[in-house]
Amino acid sequence: MQGGKASEILDLLPVGILLVGRDKTIRWANREALTLLGAEDLKEVVGRSCQGYLCPSDVCPVFEEGKGEDRSLRTLLRKDGTKVPVIKTVKETELEGEKVLLETFIEATEEGLERVYFERVFEGTEAIMFLVEEDLSVSKVNSAFLKRTGYGREEILRRNALELIHPEDRPLVLEIHRSCLEGKNFPSPFEIRFLTKDGGVLWGLISPTVIPQSRQVIVSGVDFTESKETNKLLESVFMSAPIPIFVAQEGRFRMVNPELILRLGHSEAELMEMSPMDVVHPEDREWVREASKKMLKGERTEPYEFRVVRKDGSIGWDIGMVTSVTYRGKRAVLGYFMSVDQQKKLQEELAREKARTEALIENAPLLIVGLGERSEILLFNRFAEKVTGYKREEVLGKEWIGLFIPPELRGELYKVWEHVVNTRALRHEYENPIQTRDGSWRIIKWYNSVITEGGKFRMVLSMGEDITERRRLEHQMRMMLEGIPNPAWLISRDRKIVAQNRAAHEFFNTQEGQYCWEGIWKLRFLPEEQRRLYLDTGYPPPGTRCVFCEADRVLEEKAKMKKEIQADEAFWETWWVAVSEDLFLHYADDITPYKRMERQLYQMSVTDPLTGAYNRRYFQERLEEEIERAKRTGETFSVVMLDIDHFKAINDRFGHRMGDLVLKALVKAVKDRIRKTDLLTRWGGEEFILLLPATPLEKAKILAEDLRQRIEGLKIPGVEGFTVSLGVTEYQPGDNPDTLISRADDLMYEAKKEGRNRVKAR
Repeated sequence: MQGGKASEILDLLPVGILLVGRDKTIRWANREALTLLGAEDLKEVVGRSCQGYLCPSDVCPVFEEGKGEDRSLRTLLRKDGTKVPVIKTVKETELEGEKVLLETFIEATEEGLERVYFERVFEGTEAIMFLVEEDLSVSKVNSAFLKRTGYGREEILRRNALELIHPEDRPLVLEIHRSCLEGKNFPSPFEIRFLTKDGGVLWGLISPTVIPQSRQVIVSGVDFTESKETNKLLESVFMSAPIPIFVAQEGRFRMVNPELILRLGHSEAELMEMSPMDVVHPEDREWVREASKKMLKGERTEPYEFRVVRKDGSIGWDIGMVTSVTYRGKRAVLGYFMSVDQQKKLQEELAREKARTEALIENAPLLIVGLGERSEILLFNRFAEKVTGYKREEVLGKEWIGLFIPPELRGELYKVWEHVVNTRALRHEYENPIQTRDGSWRIIKWYNSVITEGGKFRMVLSMGEDITERRRLEHQMRMMLEGIPNPAWLISRDRKIVAQNRAAHEFFNTQEGQYCWEGIWKLRFLPEEQRRLYLDTGYPPPGTRCVFCEADRVLEEKAKMKKEIQADEAFWETWWVAVSEDLFLHYADDITPYKRMERQLYQMSVTDPLTGAYNRRYFQERLEEEIERAKRTGETFSVVMLDIDHFKAINDRFGHRMGDLVLKALVKAVKDRIRKTDLLTRWGGEEFILLLPATPLEKAKILAEDLRQRIEGLKIPGVEGFTVSLGVTEYQPGDNPDTLISRADDLMYEAKKEGRNRVKAR
């Protein structure tokens, strides 16, 4: 096949085409095939074995295995050793009296079969389609198939697909179905006859596709009943090409392939009544017409870009090419479309993103400046104009360092800038003064990044925050801080110490730049998880703060708050006062002496001054609480009443001073024995009462007996010794303070009546 119209037509198609003889040598290749193979002319491939280009083995599915057609995803080996994934279709045909293989291939797209068929094709296309389960039952069918066969949807669903096939074609269909499920190669597309509801025959050119996950087979195809006599060679290439192709003649479509039908959404019959210009967007028709004329004359080679209008009214972007051919003895146009929707969407998105970025830069409340290799100004936004007083047309192209930086800083900054340009290294945050047009100075905090393009320096993009007023306020606050006699700090919203007074450094040894929760409070008030993460990594997690911190609330409400905090043995009254939107004053007043005095006064109010035991008023408060707790929880407790035997005789014989020593010795002996949760109270004179939480009667009796023995064995110089009588009782439902105390008192007097120095319990 060295010449002629057929080779001219095949040479113009954007699909790789090979003709291979039975000896497996390449007889001919079109231009696209040579491009895909990486060859410069036919001499490099003609006469060579087809093995290694597209087939991984010596076994040919068509020649050796007898398959009429093979369609598969293969890897093409290029001349330079690179590999390209391609979709390949192989079919045996006859050329000039010889059986040869026609191999067509195109680079594989990224779209999967499932998405292509189910999302873009199934119901919306005029191609006939249905879904077959592993057992050959039909589980899905599209309207085009129903329309052409005359069946209703319910008549086909769940029906065995073989019942819809002409009897002579059923063995072939069954064999292909099994091959699909077993992962073997199968002829695609292949011709098959369907039985219509009225007994007629529908010829379809069918391609099955397996869904591996569900083992379902998607059957898709076109109705070619009326065009079955079309030239076999051209039809094979035309119909199996994975891009839309058409032949037009006398202003009308004459042939369209399935991909074109899929792309446009019209049926084949509808397209046969239309002109190629009918599917072009009205605004693009004149452009397409002129580009097509130049291409047909050989004056244009690059594809033209245009918009297509689909049947549903949606718009798509395509590129196209046309060439002159002869069809059925008359002059015709062969053309193809190729979708560039994704590229267009990407271009539009990039354009929108660029517009958004430009809008953000222009309207941002920050100075945004772009600087070139010599610090020349390339970008200067509206806020930069407002702060500096310069218009952008006055500064573009001028050196930033020479125009805005103080003279004493320029020399050093030029060195830094040269280092930035050469190494693309940059301090990403810093602040420096700039001089405005009216001669005033503003302090700017900069956030920088180096922009490169193709690995080369493009510009430094600098975003600056005007912090002049903040620094002025901080200076005023520093002066104010020194006037506060207590430790005081100026702290930012992110809990960094911005400034502090002398007292803060002396009392807490804090440093500016520290986190307040670390410098002031030494991490002791952090939640455990935040504390652990900081110690493990050296970086605080977002939101790290002391558990009692009120800074956020104060900053939001522009208010002030105070709290008392205990750190070790010291007590502090701490304040948070909002200073600005992002700064607050935090100071601490040492109130430890007052808290100690308060604690002493409280102890004095609830204890007996002579013995240190609790007083009667405090005991009654605690007893009422214990009764309520017992009612709520069902847990019991006990009360012990004890009285010194013959205490009056001790006072009379040894004097009141010795009597006081006896009382103190008794209290010490009891406190040494009881728990911290137990409560010893001086009830009056030589009479004492014990409250024993969570203690049943039996355990209370053991304690009382132990106390009796301890007291009996006490040795007090100047006193011969003394004993006590004890009454023990347990809380009972319905008891109140009076009934409990009265019962313990009665039991104690029973002990005295029985001879003293004993325990009575009930």
